[in-house]
Amino acid sequence: DPERSFPIDSSARWVGPAPGSGSVAGLRKLIRVAPVGFGANATGGGDAAATVVTTWDELKAAVEEPDAPTVILLPEGTYDFRDKPRTQQVCPSTCSNDATKPQYTVLVGTQKCAVALVDKQRDERSLSVGSNKTLVGLGRGAQIRGVTFDLSDRHNVVLRNLALYGVNPELIEAGDAFTLAKSSDIWLDHCTTKWISDGFVDAGTGSQNVTLSWLRLDGVTTQECNGEHTRACQLNDTTATVHHTFFDHVLGHAPRVDGATSQVHVFNNLLGDNLGYGVGSICGAQVLMEGNTLQRVANPTARDTCADDSALGAISAPAGSNYYGDDVGPHHGGDGKEPHDAVFEPAYPYTLEVPQDTWLNVLSRAGAGGPWAQPLSLD
Repeated sequence: DPERSFPIDSSARWVGPAPGSGSVAGLRKLIRVAPVGFGANATGGGDAAATVVTTWDELKAAVEEPDAPTVILLPEGTYDFRDKPRTQQVCPSTCSNDATKPQYTVLVGTQKCAVALVDKQRDERSLSVGSNKTLVGLGRGAQIRGVTFDLSDRHNVVLRNLALYGVNPELIEAGDAFTLAKSSDIWLDHCTTKWISDGFVDAGTGSQNVTLSWLRLDGVTTQECNGEHTRACQLNDTTATVHHTFFDHVLGHAPRVDGATSQVHVFNNLLGDNLGYGVGSICGAQVLMEGNTLQRVANPTARDTCADDSALGAISAPAGSNYYGDDVGPHHGGDGKEPHDAVFEPAYPYTLEVPQDTWLNVLSRAGAGGPWAQPLSLD
């Protein structure tokens, strides 16, 4: 109501027609959405004309084009893009804490199985995302079942408001949600992952300039031994910023940073209900951990060497910066106290919030759709 005064302490001013003139006023609000941190230069498809896709063939054709700047929009809804089931030989085992609960692992590399392999079905697809691409789920988010997004050897990619789920959840080592390798200038924002065979977000082999923001990494699962996902976020030889992300019921890897060339900034995240460790650093990796909230986490940090007893991973958690709430145990890899190792200093601007003031925002707003997210289902 323009005839009523604004509060004295407000900077707002009426800029429309004079009261009583009978004219119509149009109000516009400009919101700038851009990445913060190492991935700040990611622009994806930039200002290219948007293409709306609804089928697997349309999505694949638009996203997998190698280099041309492209903006792809996927309307709100559920997309079951699983492939036809195919047979996979796997190694059977049982949980150490529950001998009645079976586990089935796809062998990789030189792994061996102590018992005879058995046949199981897998049905995921892999989507090779091209460089200079933006893919955005509209509305309350696009829910994509059975797809691994592979960003290997790609640069300048923006993926937002997507929920990836149901990638062979009954198997281990049978597909990630997001795979990065030698990737650069990547921004993953407001995405959700759940019921994924392997990693939620795995980056390695020298990935550079990655920002993970406002993700919901939902590890609640009946498929795994402890009821929590064990492979949430692995960052190998990677420079990355992880902020305002909810690590929910993940058994470690929140994130786990590996390699002497890794520099990872972890700030204003929420780690909740974690039976293992929270932020891990091994093999000379450097992690700056500030402004995070940890609740019911067995070990808030874990530092370790490589298998060859090389350098211990480094973590700097500035005194008084992080908030350790209910049922948080000792730090692992030292004297049990908060680590204050020497690590890198971020060369980019960012706003660090007080964790007690921001964790509720992360809880409600992280992930595809934020507070309006549609529930995921395997039915």
